[in-house]
This record gives sequence, structure tokens and C-alpha cells, in this order.
Amino acid sequence: MQLNPFRKNLRDRLGRRGSVAVELALVTTFFLVPLFCGAADFISILNAQAQLNTALQALVYYSWSNTSAAGATSYTSSATTTAEMALINAINGAATFHVTLNPGTVVGSYSNLQYFCVTTTTTPYTITANANATCPSGQTLQTYVQFTVSTKVGLPFPIPLKLTNPLPLSATGSAQVQ
Repeated sequence: MQLNPFRKNLRDRLGRRGSVAVELALVTTFFLVPLFCGAADFISILNAQAQLNTALQALVYYSWSNTSAAGATSYTSSATTTAEMALINAINGAATFHVTLNPGTVVGSYSNLQYFCVTTTTTPYTITANANATCPSGQTLQTYVQFTVSTKVGLPFPIPLKLTNPLPLSATGSAQVQ
């Protein structure tokens, strides 16, 4: 007995639909899901880095614009360190990730002071690092303050690329304060 051509055609179409469903399930499982998980991790890392940059920008702007903190001894004062921590606490109040201001090289300070002596009488200018706040005659002293902020990002979907979870991130910036 021969089948109705309409029924045979219907059976072929149903068979094709089943194979398309299986292929879609395989592509989704092995390609799209890992792609979306990696994108979620990447967005978390970008968000944390943006928060670090915001915190660093606020600290550098504070040190650049605060005339009372322009001296070398003022950076270790309790008023300056309190203001720096107030900035970090304000940022943490609205942040997803907890930003930490790393301590500086001077005890009781969150900043690192760097001194450079610049010779501007000859071209090219020479810049030499200096350990203290004095320069020989004919050179100009330039003072920079440097901050380092850090955070840890807990990845929603840990990537199997030997990345630690939580992933540590940090940012360092400096500004001329003199």
C-alpha cells in the first residue's frame, strides 16, 4: 500500500524541524551560553575598573586643587588623610565594588610624594628624581603626589583561564602639586 503524498511530505517536514531543534540546542549550549557568561564577567571587570578610575580621579583632583595640602608635611596631616578617606567612603557609598585606598610610603599617609629636579636652562630639559625636597641651584623642584586604589571583583561566571576569583584590580595615578 502506498502512502498518501501529503502524509509523506508532512513526515519529512516534522523530521527536519526536529533536527533543527537539536542543532539549536547544541549551538546554544556550546556557543551562546559561554559567550554570554564571558560577556557578564567582562562587564563586571569594566564596571570595577571604572569605579577605580573615578576614585583615583577624585583623589588626584583633591590633591591638585587643595592648596593646604601642597607641602610635603601636609600630606601626612590628619586633616588630609581624613579628607582622602572621606572621598573614598563617599565613592564606596554609591559603588558596587569596595574601593580601598592603599597606604603610602610615609607612615600615616595614603599618598606617595615624589620629587623631581628639572633643569630648564638647556634643551633638552633634564629631569632627575630626588629623594628629598631640595634641588641644586639652576634647577626647579617639582612635587608630585601618587595614589594607588584597589578592589577585588567577584566574577559571576569564573573564566577557566587561570584567573583568580575574586580578581584583584588596581589603578595608580599622580598629579603635580606644586
